[in-house]
Order: sequence, then C-alpha cells, then structure tokens
Amino acid sequence: MAEVAVTEVVRKLGDLLGSQLYEEASLLYGVKDEVGWIERELTRMQCFLRDAEAKENEDERVKNWIREVSEVACLAENVVDIFNLEIEGRDTSRRVRFLRNSIFIFKKLKTRHKVGKKIKEIRLKIHEISESRSTYGIGNIATDGERKIFERQSLKEWRRSYPHIEEPDFVGFKDDREILEARLLQREERRYVVSITGMGGMGKTTLAKKLYNRVRNHFDCLAWIYISQEYVVEDLLRSTSKRVGLPVPEAELMALNKEELQEKLYDFLMGKKYLIVLDDIWETGTWDELQAALPDGMSGSKIIITSRNRDVAIYADARTPAHELSFLDDDESWELLSRKVFPNKEVDTSDSNCPPELEGLARKIVAKCGGLPLALVVMGGLLLRKQKTVQAWKTVLQSMNWHLAQDENRCMKILALSYSDLPDYLKSCFLYFSIFPEDHEIRTSKLINLWVAEGFIEPRGLEELEDVANDYLDELTQRNLIQSVTRSTLDGRIKSCCIHDLLRDLSISKAKEGGFFDIYEKVGPGPEFPSRMRRLAFHCDISLNHLNEHMRTVICFQRVGIKELKSVCRGFKFLVILDLPGLQSKLPDEIGFVVTLRYLGLRDAIKQSLPSTICNLQYLETLDGRRSILEIPGTLLRQLRHLYMGVDSKIKFLQHPRHDVIRKQANDALQTLSELNTDTLNLYGWNHLGNLTNLRKLKLYGNYIEKEELAGLPNCLQSLWLDKGFQTFKGVVFSSFLHLHKLSLKGRLEKLPDVHEFPPHLTELTLAYCQLQQDPMPLLERLPYLRILILLDDSYVGDQMVCSMGGFQRLEDLELVGLRQMKEWEIREGMPKLKRLTIHSCSKLNRIPNGLKGITTLKVLDINMPLSFNSRLQINKVDWDKIKHIPTIITTINKSEPRLERIPTGRVCPRQEDLPWYLRNRSDL
Repeated sequence: MAEVAVTEVVRKLGDLLGSQLYEEASLLYGVKDEVGWIERELTRMQCFLRDAEAKENEDERVKNWIREVSEVACLAENVVDIFNLEIEGRDTSRRVRFLRNSIFIFKKLKTRHKVGKKIKEIRLKIHEISESRSTYGIGNIATDGERKIFERQSLKEWRRSYPHIEEPDFVGFKDDREILEARLLQREERRYVVSITGMGGMGKTTLAKKLYNRVRNHFDCLAWIYISQEYVVEDLLRSTSKRVGLPVPEAELMALNKEELQEKLYDFLMGKKYLIVLDDIWETGTWDELQAALPDGMSGSKIIITSRNRDVAIYADARTPAHELSFLDDDESWELLSRKVFPNKEVDTSDSNCPPELEGLARKIVAKCGGLPLALVVMGGLLLRKQKTVQAWKTVLQSMNWHLAQDENRCMKILALSYSDLPDYLKSCFLYFSIFPEDHEIRTSKLINLWVAEGFIEPRGLEELEDVANDYLDELTQRNLIQSVTRSTLDGRIKSCCIHDLLRDLSISKAKEGGFFDIYEKVGPGPEFPSRMRRLAFHCDISLNHLNEHMRTVICFQRVGIKELKSVCRGFKFLVILDLPGLQSKLPDEIGFVVTLRYLGLRDAIKQSLPSTICNLQYLETLDGRRSILEIPGTLLRQLRHLYMGVDSKIKFLQHPRHDVIRKQANDALQTLSELNTDTLNLYGWNHLGNLTNLRKLKLYGNYIEKEELAGLPNCLQSLWLDKGFQTFKGVVFSSFLHLHKLSLKGRLEKLPDVHEFPPHLTELTLAYCQLQQDPMPLLERLPYLRILILLDDSYVGDQMVCSMGGFQRLEDLELVGLRQMKEWEIREGMPKLKRLTIHSCSKLNRIPNGLKGITTLKVLDINMPLSFNSRLQINKVDWDKIKHIPTIITTINKSEPRLERIPTGRVCPRQEDLPWYLRNRSDL
C-alpha cells in the first residue's frame, strides 16, 4: 500500500515541478532545490517498495519500514498541498483573486518557517529510511529478474482470449446439488429450511443460485434476498414483499414499520407455496426478524439459507441438518483452474491442456489453493495474464509461500497476491472499492467520476479520461477482481458491478494499512480520526469537526445533516471530493473557499439555490444533484464535466453584458447534462447549450421543444433523451447529429421523421407516449444500424403491426411494452440477428407471431401478458412450436396475478447480458 501512496505523491511532485508558477512560489520560501530532492528520493524509494511489500507478511521489521515510507509520503503530500494552494493564490484569475486576499494560509514568515520545518523533517526521515533499508535486507526490485513485470496485452486481445462476461464456471458440488435438490422437491407440508454453510468463497451462493433456478417452477412465489452484516430489517422486508409480488404501492410500503411489514407479508404468503433464498445470513437475530413474516403453514414452502455461521443454520430449523460444503478435490480444483487459465479449450482432467513444463508448477499452485473455489478463480485469472513460461509461473508459486493455515486468512493471502500483481495505475482504483457498503451495487458512472476527480486516471493521448477509466474497469474485470458485472448491450461497457466480500475485505485492509482510506460504519460521539488519513467514507451519520485540515475526500452513503458546514468549508483547504447525500442544510457561501474541490455530491438535498460563490470552484468537474431541487448558476457550466440534476432543478442563465464572452470560453468540458427542465430555459440558456462542444449525453424534460431549439443543440451528442412531459414534437429532424447513437423520445409525435431525418448512425431508439397512428415498423426497419428498439406506453396506438421481409438487418433487441391497442403482429421473415424479444402489457394482442419460428438467433423471450396469452406458450400448447427453439423463455402473469415462471426448455440463458435490461439486476432470476 505504501507503493500506492508514494506513487501518488511522486506524480503530484512531478506536476508541481512542471508548473509555470512553481519557480516563483519556491523562491518565495527558499526551498527551490529541496522539493526536487524529495521527488528524486521518493522516486528511488519506489524501486524497493514492491520487493518490500512481497516480504511484509514474513517480517515485522519490513512491515514497520513500509509504514515509515507511507508516513513520509503523507508529509511530502502536505508540502505539495501548501505549494499548490500558493500557486492557486498567484493565479491572476479574477474568480479566485478574493480568495488570495482573504483565506490564504501563507502568511509570509510564519508560513515560510512552517514549510522549511516540514521539509527538514522529511529529509531526516528519508535519510533514516534509506539507512534502514539494507538492515532489513530489501533489494532493488528493478534489478530482480525473477520479479519483473509481465508484458500486458491490449484489452481487445484479452476479450478475444478470455470471455469474462460469461457466468463463472460451475465445477464440482454434483453430489451436493443432487442432495439439496431432492430436499427442495420432497413432499413436505410444513415450511422446510435448506441451509448451505461453509467459509467465504466456498461457492455457497453459486450453488444456491443453481438450485433456485432448477426448482423455481414448482413454487407460486419467489424471492432472492441478499443479507449483509450491516442491514436494516425494514429494507429486507420491503425487498421480500416486492419480490413475491405483494400488491402494495411502494410509497405505502415505505411508510410501514417493521411490525406492519411483517404482518402484511405474512398474510399475503399464507396459503401460498413460496421459495425464498436468504443469502449470507450472519446472525440468528436476522432469522428471527425475517421468519416472523414467513408463515409455517401446510403449503410445502421452502427456504434456502446460505451462511458462514453453522449456528445460524441449526437455529433456523433444527429438524434439518445444515449442509456443509466441502473443498473441491484435486481433480475438480485442477479442472476449475484450467478453465480459467485456458478458457478457450475443452478441459479434460485426464488429458491436460497445460504445457508439460508448466504442469508441475500448476499442480503445486492448485494444492496451495486448498480446494477453495474463490482462490482457484483468482489464481486462474492471475496465471491467465502471466507469460506461459517456467520462470513466470515459478515466481507466482514462490510468492504464495505464506504458511497457509487452516483458517480463512489463507484466501486473503492468495487474494493479496492478485492485488500486488496489479500495475500501479490500477492499485488506487481497486482500493477505491473499499468505500462501498457490503453487497452494494456500484454504479460505474459515479465510480469513474470519483477516479477522475482523484487524479487516478493517467492521460492517454487525446482520449477522454472517462474512456481510459472504462478500460481500467475492463482490466480489473479481466483479472477477476470485480464480480457480477452488468454491461451495456449497446457498447459493451460496464454499467454496474459489485465486489466479492473477501475482495472487499482485502481492499479495506490494504486501504487502512497505508492510510489510503478509512471506512466508518459506526461513529461514536466526538470521534478522533487518524491524522495521516486523507480519505474517509461513512456509512452512518457524521460530524466533521474532528477531521484534519489535509483531508482530501469525504464520501457519505447515508443522509447527512451536518450543522458545522461553514467551518468545514473554511477548514478544508485541500478537499477534492465532498459527497453529502440527503444534505438537510443549505450549502453555505463558504463552499467557495474549497478551491481544490473537483466532485460535489448533493443527491436528495433540500430545496435550495446554490450560492454564487460556487462559481469560484474553478476545478469542479462533477456536480451530482440527482433527485434534488437546485437552482444552479449558469456560469458553473464552464468548468464542469458532468452535471446531474433533479427534474425540478434549473440552471439560472442571466442576461449579462459579458454573456457572449463567457459563453465562448471553456464550454468544451461538459460531457453529461442530465435531467434539465427545458421550461426553465431562456434564450441565453438555449444558446449556451448549443455551445457545449463536447457534450455527449443530454437528458431534457419539459412540455415543449421547438424545432429550432432542437436544431441548435450541439451535434457532438452521442445520447439524447427527450423525456417525461413533452406534449408534442413538431417537425423534429435529427439528421444533423452525426455522432448520435442513442435517442429516446417521450412525447406526442404527429408522425415519425423520415429515414433520412434520423441520425445516420443511430443504434438505439426508444419511443413512448407518441400515439402514432401509422405502423412505425415499415420506416424503422430501414434504419441501417439500429440494434435496439424499444416501443413503450402507447408509442403506437394502431391495431396491426407488420415486420417486412428483409427488415431490421442489425436489430438485436426488440421490446414492445404497453402497446394496448395492438391486436395483430405479423413477422414476414427479417430480423436475422435478433437475440432478445420482450412483450409486456400488450393486452389486446392475441398470439405470438408465426414468423418467430424462423428467427433462429433468438436467445431470450420475455413475456408479461395475460394468462390467456401465456397459456398458449406452454409445452405442447398451440404456440409452443413457434418458440421451442428459444433457449430461455421467461413468462410473467399480469399484475393481478403476480407469478413469475420460466418455461423449462432444458437449457439456460448463457449470459447475463442476453437478458432484457430490466431483468439483468433481478436476483430472483
């Protein structure tokens, strides 16, 4: 971890030394040569850190040496902060001139003495650390051939050679599966609990999912509930209620207390045969609170529990023995590792695909994994990335010499090896996963914005930093350090991800070790935070009075009601990220003092006008005001890269004598502008939008949009949403948007634009509330690049729809939802690449089209229709021949009969991305 800290400081020192204003600032303090000396010494120290961190688990002295390096890095970073703030103060920009006069911490002689004292302290510590290096026997990793960094391949090569998006290989547990499946299907009047126990990473959840999908058709109601160590029982009860189909509006559910939720859920489930999975229970108290809502009637219901704690399983149902998972045997372990290392080959345990010269080393690696599936998967991902040479694999084996014990820590040490093998630019990114709560689904757009704000993303030519960050995510996925990713069907980018508990534990441990991040799930009164800690994440309500002045990042995951925000803004001179969801107080004028701020999170905040001083934050890149009602100064758009707003927020564009000058300045930064209400825009606002020359994503709300206003939007747009509330679109033309790939129109259309009036490279189109009278398919099927078509909520109000022969040559995903007037749909061949078809709530549609039988590429059919429609699709029923070739068929009865079924075709959905977008995150599928 010290390597990450030193790398970060060396990068900042390099930036500082390259600054045009550094010369002036350094001369002011008489330390021109000193800062350069520190940068050179820390750069030399980097050469030894990788070797040292490989030995830290074996020698306490080495661990102490690493800790000292980390501490001196923090001291050096403080000096960088002081210089950077001085340089900011010498900026001639009018926007920050008042700051130079009012809040600068550099008070000439006093500050000069402070800086000189710190540099003297750093020099002394570096000298002591260098002297002690030879005492601890730490060699120079740069000259150690046995540990040289492997050559990296391109992301495209990795994708071709390793299909990471596939579901993890299921190896072993055949007997376990048969035993537990028999228990789930046995006739049992009373409620029956099947418990799966074992250490973390054993495959409990994987096995439970396999069982769940195999037996789900035998039950009336289904729910898969994830439970972490930190949970709110009301949230678990609400989640269960929604999964099983409790017909109660969400707003009403949110208003119910625990006892009311238990009673409603109990009454709804009474008499039903339900199957509920409670995944990862840690305490018996959790079971007590949940089982009170699960009737123990005579309907044959089953509950699957997974837990690391055998006592929880016994407590839940003493009548049934807990099923303890065993480690994989040697053959199974070899098969699992081989599938990961050689993913494109058929694995035969008797005839290995492993080169003979490597098999001995590979067998030893398998043995040291101890049959733990997670360890084998991680090691497989590591070996996949290594050169297939004896020396490379021998180095891996030698690094695994951690005296594996008979406890859970052995897996953490194996996971630590995967972490230590990460290149420097990925280590900080991986450690950032430590801040998210357990079992939290991580929205990658936010994660990437945070990485960019922190400065973790290295510039790469002319590429946008966000694009480079997406490649970082891909690489972490390739290395099996990110779990359960969800990808966009449009461009393959990761949309959301989560991290396995053990990998999260590893990231937390490493982050705390080196003072990178500290995570607080509970904070007592008057907490003292470590002085060397630069980043804090809170999963609870907080007070910020006791944070040190060099704090860089404060991220909260709970609503906060901070009263001391004025003093916080005055005191945090180096803050880069401030994320305060649900803020219950107004942002004070003093926010303008935090001149280093790059990310400001104000989701779900109280209604307020942001102070004009926020425009002094010249480095602010992301403002996240989702679900908030904010009034935002228009000039703030000059420096932002991403602006997320609530639907009732507005940007205040004022007519100003210098408006034209301001409008022509740095308007090429903004990439994302989400949920802008067009009813609040004046002429200057529309003009400003037209000059955002790098805008990629734009989401507009409002009642009307004129043709001229639409034509004035920047033609660099890649995604455009015109959403919720537009009453009509008159004569819209999109052909000038040459880069637009994704278009969503929600509002009345007199008619569709002609083919040549659509964006020429459109790949995804969503229509809703359009009330088109004419069949849209004859026109839409001629769009040459269209891959995804979504027709929603009376976008078409006619009664017949026809897909012609030869149409939709590239269409992969077709969704028809809420076309309530459509009675007949005919497919005359065409759609040669269709993979997913969704039909929901088309209440007058009588039957599936005959032409579906000829679409052999179809992988997923998702139906949510009345019982009369669904019954025709059952095996050997009238429409069965039309769909029996489809691998995965999901049918859901309409809302009055909430029941989810999967028609057994003997096959399963091969990949998560093949599911419809609204089902990809469903844990009950």
